Amino acid sequence: MRYKLIYAAILLLFLFCSCCSDVSRNDQKENNTTVNNSNPQSVQINKSIVKIQVKSIDKKGETDFTIKGVVLYVIEDPAYPSMAMQNEVYLLTPGFVLDPQMNIEPENERNKDLISLAGLVEGDEFDAVISFNKTSGWIINEVIRKE
Repeated sequence: MRYKLIYAAILLLFLFCSCCSDVSRNDQKENNTTVNNSNPQSVQINKSIVKIQVKSIDKKGETDFTIKGVVLYVIEDPAYPSMAMQNEVYLLTPGFVLDPQMNIEPENERNKDLISLAGLVEGDEFDAVISFNKTSGWIINEVIRKE
């Protein structure tokens, strides 16, 4: 009988110790702030400096328009990845500067340049900084020069 009690005590001690070590391992995992993330997500800014030739303009208003244009050439900027490709056709929308009430600021120089694009016709060309995002597509961020 004595051996059974000793055996039971050793078994209980072993079970108790194994439970404690699992808890301490979980605590170590929770306190570890250097866990590697095998799939890190990052936001990367893209911009392309391009020359666009207008194929068509869908104009619904002075500030509500889209330009279908072909990229004649792309100027590479080593600081930003360029997603635009030469000889590709893109649907571009102006990226206006907005005030705190989310209205277009009509006196902003960048906005004036973007609004002036609505007056272009097929065959006209302009240089611009464009970028792409998943929700809005291709955006004209800045007009560099119109021809």
